[in-house]
Amino acid sequence: MARAGGAPLPTITDDRALGAADIQRSLRFNKGDNTVLTRSPSSTTNSTKQTLSFWFKISSLIDATNQGIMFAGGDDGSYSYVQLWSNTFYFGNSAGPYWNGTLRLRDFSAWYHATIVIDTTQSTADDRQKFYLNGVQQTKGNAGSNNPNQNDNYEYLTNSSWTYYIGKRATNDHNFDGYMAEINFVQGQALEPTQFGFTDPVTNIWLPKRYEGTYGTNGFYLDFSDNSSTAALGIDKSPNGNDWTTSNFSVSA
Repeated sequence: MARAGGAPLPTITDDRALGAADIQRSLRFNKGDNTVLTRSPSSTTNSTKQTLSFWFKISSLIDATNQGIMFAGGDDGSYSYVQLWSNTFYFGNSAGPYWNGTLRLRDFSAWYHATIVIDTTQSTADDRQKFYLNGVQQTKGNAGSNNPNQNDNYEYLTNSSWTYYIGKRATNDHNFDGYMAEINFVQGQALEPTQFGFTDPVTNIWLPKRYEGTYGTNGFYLDFSDNSSTAALGIDKSPNGNDWTTSNFSVSA
């Protein structure tokens, strides 16, 4: 069920007092309830450029070594992942590419904004995968990274033979414990974080901004604004109608 007319619903609304913006809803992922969203794309449309943007808040470090944010797996043993590993970000896929950071997330009260940018057309290897937290590009950790080859297709959220999960790393383990909001996946474009947020010139705080661009065939936008039922939480608000199936969530007014 895509948004009629093509433009996303205005879930991010103007905050006139601050001159900024306000995200209306988020989705609670409770590790103990095994909450998860799943989707299998109807077609494989890999590309050399992809951008993933989402807001998140951690509720605990119950599984401090591994909390799955997004994961996909195929019957042939192939997979891709975005996860918290020892309280830092770690993403990649089974074909070899991965990125590991230096930051450590410990603030349970803070909302963070993550942007992962893949662009394998770049001639400089380290420019082919980037990670931004609150608009600031992060440096690689001791484990460094293994960059994709130039012009490689990157099977991230675009493989029809895989089942994709939001909120856990695999079928029965390593759940994320926290909140997520405003998940944008854009296929075919390597975008800057400033497409999704900006730094307030007065407070110097990174704030959300509504994304107004296109999404590509397997792109999607989850804003969790429709809480009329648990199923409605997974409705894609991009023009694509790439809806997700929800499991073990509850809704309230």
